[in-house]
Amino acid sequence: LDEPEPAGAYAVTHRRLWRLTSDADTSADVEDSAFALLRFKSGASLELAASFALNQPPQQQGLACRVFGDAACVDVYTSHGALIHRQFDPQGQSKPTPLRPPRLEGYPALLRHFRECILGKAQPCVGPAQGISLMKMIDALYKSAESGKATTLG
Repeated sequence: LDEPEPAGAYAVTHRRLWRLTSDADTSADVEDSAFALLRFKSGASLELAASFALNQPPQQQGLACRVFGDAACVDVYTSHGALIHRQFDPQGQSKPTPLRPPRLEGYPALLRHFRECILGKAQPCVGPAQGISLMKMIDALYKSAESGKATTLG
């Protein structure tokens, strides 16, 4: 997103699994799942869900990412690779089109970019301003999860 900071945030976290252990001395100071909604000043929104122990379809393999736009949406992690859905008919149906993956992706792409930055051939794509903005978002989400209410930012 072009906007670095959201206008509002709402989050819910759950810590259910550690209570299911039979060992009374065992505890965990970590959420087993978290759900968030960020609203940006432009009107864009971002929905996030993260979990290390969420019941989900086995074919999902723990990964789900869908990007919605005004004229299309992209399913990033599918068994067929990334798929774009566009040209929706009046019934809301579309034919998915596979997207060609980049030559390098994931950790190899990150390491290649890091090497190019060290060699002076590229500029980091994420800098201190993005890091600060991300920390403000995370702080707002935790504040919302603790209070049970939406929070506003700047």
